[in-house]
Amino acid sequence: MKVQFVVQPHSGISYHRLINPMEFMTWDEGDYAEMLWHSKEEHLIDSDILYYNKFISTSVDVLKEVKKVNKNLKIVLDIDDSWDMPINHPVYEIWRLNEMSQKVLDNIELADLVICTTLKLQNKVRKYNKNTVVIPN
Repeated sequence: MKVQFVVQPHSGISYHRLINPMEFMTWDEGDYAEMLWHSKEEHLIDSDILYYNKFISTSVDVLKEVKKVNKNLKIVLDIDDSWDMPINHPVYEIWRLNEMSQKVLDNIELADLVICTTLKLQNKVRKYNKNTVVIPN
């Protein structure tokens, strides 16, 4: 099994929700994990499992094409908080202008599995994808 996980540089979320779990997983002989940098290395997607937080720079349409070519590919999406950015959040305007809420929802719908941090978040995610589990921080 080959797992690729996409991380953002200098991101606490990537460290705690992606890198740490990958470091502590028990791997069978022949299994392989590879870290890809967000935006810079996503063109290298070629795995059995693609694991990332909320969204990646690769569009959902491209990911759908990758899944058509690699029928074994499973997408695991980790979501640690709501995609609805409050208007008083420091990056709200950037989030809104780039339609990030919709991008997160598109990734939720595409994922084969969505990992949530809380039951409350899981209930919200299940409106878009029933295949969820909770793994708290």
